[in-house]
Amino acid sequence: TAFSEVLDMMLQKPGKTKTAAEHILSLCLNHASSLLLGLGECQSRRTDKDWRTYGDKERLIALRAVSIIGMTLYALGSKKEDYMHEAAFQIGQVLALADRLHRCYCTVVRDGSIPPNLIGNAHFNAALDSPEKALAVLAERFRIYQGWAETVKPESYPKKGKNATDKHEMWEKYKAVWEAKDILSLYKPLADRLHRQGIPQCCDDVMKAHLLLGYLAAEEKEGEVK
Repeated sequence: TAFSEVLDMMLQKPGKTKTAAEHILSLCLNHASSLLLGLGECQSRRTDKDWRTYGDKERLIALRAVSIIGMTLYALGSKKEDYMHEAAFQIGQVLALADRLHRCYCTVVRDGSIPPNLIGNAHFNAALDSPEKALAVLAERFRIYQGWAETVKPESYPKKGKNATDKHEMWEKYKAVWEAKDILSLYKPLADRLHRQGIPQCCDDVMKAHLLLGYLAAEEKEGEVK
């Protein structure tokens, strides 16, 4: 990006701000989306091993990319207090919640064996092309994990064990069950809002940025351990 474009955007030069901001946003999305998507999935996976795949350099690039996205959106008249209530941002949140529920399911049912891609992350790029189609496909897979979360009982995983390793595994499963139930309490009203608003069939760059920020900023609510 030419420095002149950055100045045009920052100084809000008449007739140039919008063009400069659109170009900078497009470049940032093209170059940084994969990195941000990977870091977003790490938030849901919550393992030190996954976080260690990203060094200080990658994390700094990610922070700068998010800042650039925020500045270009502002220059284009898209403000956080508005786009957080729009469909694209909320679709990003749905994808992140799907990731977290998938991880909870794997923790309990698959004894902690988590696949390389969680379901929300796996459908993210499809959502950039067609949110409506991507969510329709995601809904079919999500139903399995939703049904599990609605019926699983925390008391099935007592906080006891024969040894330290067994106790730790049971404790992780117990926490995952409570977290899964909390995720459903976040997912259901979010899905209802999306249903009322309507799901877009395609995304422009501004909506892609909203979707990505929603995925990164999905509400975190730790499972209530009782």
